[in-house]
Amino acid sequence: MNAPSPAFPVEIAILRKNARESVAVRICEFENVAFVDVRIVDIASGSRPTFSKKGVALRPKLLGDLIAALQEAERQAAALGLLADGGGR
Repeated sequence: MNAPSPAFPVEIAILRKNARESVAVRICEFENVAFVDVRIVDIASGSRPTFSKKGVALRPKLLGDLIAALQEAERQAAALGLLADGGGR
């Protein structure tokens, strides 16, 4: 028996960037190809958030590399004193 196809988009997280914008992390699909989408969302434009063209779409197999790069950025930001509490969480 085949597993059911996932319903796209899969909403992962929305991180507030500032008063007007958030960063949305989703798994989406285009022409039967799944991708991870990290996109700026305008939350001040009305009742519905507006996804902008600002962002990045990656193949899911690159997630490990992206996570490693972000963890290294967090370590270096902490070493530079850019994270007041020593971490971003």
